[in-house]
Amino acid sequence: MIKEAAELMSEMLNAGVKPTLRTFSAMICGYAKAGNRVEAEKTFNCMLRAGIKPDHLAYSVMLDILLRFSDSGKVMKLYQEMVLNIFKPDHALYEVMLRVLKKENREEDIHRVVKDMEELCGMNARVICSILFKGECFDHAANMLRLAISQGCELDRENLLSILGSYGSSGRLSEARKLLDFLREHSCGSHQLINKSLIIMLCKADQLDDALREYSEARDFGLFCGSLTMYESLFQHCEENELFAEASQIFSDMRFYGVEPSNNLSQGMVHAYSTMGFPETAYYLIEQSEEKGLLFDDTSIYTSVIEAYGRLKLEQKAESLVGSLRQKSTMVDRKVWNALIHAYAASGCYERARAIFNTIMRDGPPPTVDSINGLMQALIVDGRLDELYVGIQELQDMGFKRNKSLIMLMLDAFAHAGNIFEVKKIYNGMKAAGYFPTMHLYRTMIGLLAKGKRVRDVEAMVSEMEPAGFKPDLSIWNSMLKLYTGIGDFKKTAQAYQLIQEAGLKPDEDTYNTLILMYCRDRGPEEGLSLMHEMGRVGLEPKLDTYKSLISTFGKLLLLEQAEELFEGLLSKECKLDRSFYHLMMKMYRNSGNHSKAEKLLGAMKEAGVEPTIATMHLLMVSYGGSGQPEEAEKVLDNLKVVGLSLSTSPYSSVIDAYLKNGDYNIAIQKLMEMKKDGLEPDHRIWTCFVRAASLSQCTSEAIVLLKALQDTGFSLPINFSQKNQTLYVSEVDNFLEKLGPLEDNAAFYFINGLEDLLWAFELRATASWVFQLAVKWSIYRHDVFRVAEKDWGADF
Repeated sequence: MIKEAAELMSEMLNAGVKPTLRTFSAMICGYAKAGNRVEAEKTFNCMLRAGIKPDHLAYSVMLDILLRFSDSGKVMKLYQEMVLNIFKPDHALYEVMLRVLKKENREEDIHRVVKDMEELCGMNARVICSILFKGECFDHAANMLRLAISQGCELDRENLLSILGSYGSSGRLSEARKLLDFLREHSCGSHQLINKSLIIMLCKADQLDDALREYSEARDFGLFCGSLTMYESLFQHCEENELFAEASQIFSDMRFYGVEPSNNLSQGMVHAYSTMGFPETAYYLIEQSEEKGLLFDDTSIYTSVIEAYGRLKLEQKAESLVGSLRQKSTMVDRKVWNALIHAYAASGCYERARAIFNTIMRDGPPPTVDSINGLMQALIVDGRLDELYVGIQELQDMGFKRNKSLIMLMLDAFAHAGNIFEVKKIYNGMKAAGYFPTMHLYRTMIGLLAKGKRVRDVEAMVSEMEPAGFKPDLSIWNSMLKLYTGIGDFKKTAQAYQLIQEAGLKPDEDTYNTLILMYCRDRGPEEGLSLMHEMGRVGLEPKLDTYKSLISTFGKLLLLEQAEELFEGLLSKECKLDRSFYHLMMKMYRNSGNHSKAEKLLGAMKEAGVEPTIATMHLLMVSYGGSGQPEEAEKVLDNLKVVGLSLSTSPYSSVIDAYLKNGDYNIAIQKLMEMKKDGLEPDHRIWTCFVRAASLSQCTSEAIVLLKALQDTGFSLPINFSQKNQTLYVSEVDNFLEKLGPLEDNAAFYFINGLEDLLWAFELRATASWVFQLAVKWSIYRHDVFRVAEKDWGADF
């Protein structure tokens, strides 16, 4: 149409007919609507040459089309002509003009326009603020807002939120707070609006902690009842940051103040309750919302509740929820069925899960991979791994194919059970089926094989990773560190750690703890201690077991100062140490001869609330015995009797051994008789004490007295060896060692050592040799024993 109008205009001009202002204005409007800026400008200039002054419409249309093309230079020139001719742009035109000027950062022109609105147009500060805000000149709008409030104007909520939003998005929170402080001081009755606006702004600026703090302070002082927009903003950001407890509190406050939650907010709260482990509350909220007419079309609402029931092993509740859904709808969503199958799987209820599977097979929708995996998970949780293959075969007979996720599920299950054979079989079958391994699979396989100390398999799998496009991560390297440390290959442990460093990986707690353990086993606790200090520098805390390993190693090497420093450091940190730590320290003091420290440690142990056991007292008694104080050891035994504890031969042996070591043979024999009166029969502990003491006695008569004391209690083997045909009793020793072998505390080892010493003391070398061979036979002594080159058989022992 504009083309025909232009042709008609040309005919008028050719005919000498002069167009009027209205004609020119109509043509300019037509060109503006068509977006033809060039022709609009030509027509406007033609009108000026014709001596016709533009009216308000002509100026406004020309300004509008120039603004559309962001020609701010021509805009300002035309605008100045317009106001000189006493024409004023309307509010909408001012808004567009300010937006363009702001976009091009023409601050001087913005100031001029604001001044014109105030002086030429007579607008008040509130109106100007609204125009500036809509023109996206937020800084100018903020200044004008201050002026408006100072003049007694009411605070406009929309303007304030937009200005604060601009400050928040540009990170100028300090300026926003200054504005709000000004408004609090000068705008009476607007405190609630100001607080709400600040909280919303902080949320939009991702300053959630500050927003929650402002909200809490305002709520505690009763400064507002809240608004839906503010609550939704707070709730949404709490949900995104997984602050479900805070989200729950906000939701409760909202309902307390009578603010009705929206559909989205109610759905979010259902998810939050489910995630926090409160499915009953989540389901109650669903029922409440439905009573108020809110309908949840999103099935994830229901699946989240069902999944929460499953995690809590409340599968019957999940079943009830699905039953209510079936009453409301003829077709239940597949995701809901799958969630129910997984809820049953979490409790190992395979038969119930299979019943649901059969239901959806019959009624639809058809099962998915997730359905099948849930079914197999039920068997795994119930520990019925041997039925997995049968279940999979049944599914394949129904037309379902084995998928990669199912294979991974089975592999993980057998790996968790430690079944290396099945895991390797599944892995090889997976590769044969054309499925590529994943990083998770490599972690699982290497972790399992490392626990099984399958060194070659682990190294082969690590070598396989790079051609497959993977590189070992820290988890895999940690598994290898544990493997090499476990088998005592400390050289490879060090090499693995070097590869970790070369790969640029940052060691974690597992890395450091394993390396420290390696140094302890390699009798290099100083290097382990150095690593422990390094852990502290990088903000990592060693495990208590790591401290225990270091203390134990320092103790074995009698490096008391380092062991005490570690132990006292743990006490200063108020770590809850178990009895084993105190036992380690007592053993160390016993072995190093610091018996007074062992006694003090017992007191410290009681002060720490760790009750001593018979094993603790045994250590103390042994310590007294080693320091030549058998009477003190006997006092401990008497105290144990008074308490009424059920005693074994262990504490008695400690007292008897103490007297024997002190040369008080008669008292030792007396204590042996007292033990029999107390209803305890001597065992390997008592026999070992007397045999060892007999071998160390200064004269044969004393040794015979000790051995006869054992004979009187029913153990005649040692004295028979010393006085009769020894070869007749070798078979008896053989049977005896077979019985001692399974006992703990190295019973057979200590007894055979004492017996060997006794035989050599009586110069029964041939018998000693026979006994030695029996000890090797029963693996009491190692097999790699070598005779001396000079064939001096006595040197063997």
